[in-house]
Amino acid sequence: MEIISNRQAKLLGIILAIDGMLVSLPNKVFQLSARDAWMAYLLAYLIVMVLLWMQIRTTSRFPGKNLFQIMVQRHPVVGRALVLPVLLFMFLVIIRDVRTLSEFVTVELLAYTPVPVISALIVLAVVVTVSSRFEVISRMCEIWLPLVLVFLALVPVLLFPEFEIRHTLPILEKGFVPVIQGSWYTVAAMGQILLLPFLLPSAQLRMKDGIYGLSIAWVTMEWLNLCILLSMGSAVASKLQNPFYEMVRLIRVTDFLDRFELPLDMVYVPLMITKVAFFLFAFMYGMEQLIPALHMDKLVLSFGACCFSFSFWFFRNASQLFSFLRTLSLFALILEVGLTCLIFVLFRPKQNVPGGSSPGST
Repeated sequence: MEIISNRQAKLLGIILAIDGMLVSLPNKVFQLSARDAWMAYLLAYLIVMVLLWMQIRTTSRFPGKNLFQIMVQRHPVVGRALVLPVLLFMFLVIIRDVRTLSEFVTVELLAYTPVPVISALIVLAVVVTVSSRFEVISRMCEIWLPLVLVFLALVPVLLFPEFEIRHTLPILEKGFVPVIQGSWYTVAAMGQILLLPFLLPSAQLRMKDGIYGLSIAWVTMEWLNLCILLSMGSAVASKLQNPFYEMVRLIRVTDFLDRFELPLDMVYVPLMITKVAFFLFAFMYGMEQLIPALHMDKLVLSFGACCFSFSFWFFRNASQLFSFLRTLSLFALILEVGLTCLIFVLFRPKQNVPGGSSPGST
């Protein structure tokens, strides 16, 4: 594993926590939480922060090792069994994101280009990026993520005349239960940052780095959620498949600049490719830890082709893809909370015994 800087670790945390939530997730949250959807993001932020602390606390007990190495080396049988659901989750995210990005490009940009052609080009770009190793993925985050954040910061400024405060009232009209119902989507999405400790040891991913990345992602998504609510209202946003994208299309800077979503697409698509590349690299790295005889460099192209095939085998159309968000979010929520707590307990420090080894020693 290449050594990356703490700044790059922060950026990776932001991209994992924010990117998968940007387009379609607000629809599900508004359906359940209505105008109180912004509270679901706040609740998710607090829960994921606790889970992230538990993971980084675990890696700090074993200096120089990430969670994949700790699980496989400390408990070869049980550890490998716990790695399998993590790899399954990564695989599902990869095929979902490849198909989601393909459908998005087809609908919004290249209506006459077949979806398989676009998917093949996306997978090819991902494979080339992964073949360049982890350091290149981190550097791509340094290029595309700041550009996306700049564009997202301009959205509320340009949409301010469309805001109506009445869309936010009354607060908690149906109590706190809808907020909890909507939060399991946001926890599952923001919880993708919990994959970082599986690749980065505590020296590269400190707790303050994790909090920084998670906080930036939460502030961004919280503010964009409020922009959607103020400009459209929860009733309209809950009916739109991609409420954030439709909100951006409301922007009219001048009569000659009415397609503000196009420059956003120019930076959003490469950022999504970078995210998929991270998941593919993490999957291949986890497979190497699970089966040391495997070599990622020789299998990345074959696995990329496998992801391309499965993205069409699992999802025949965009409706199935959108419905899968509920199943994947439930699986992610169980995995993030349950596995994190299990790892924290299973790899807790040993009790000090006179004449014995120190806590955390192997």
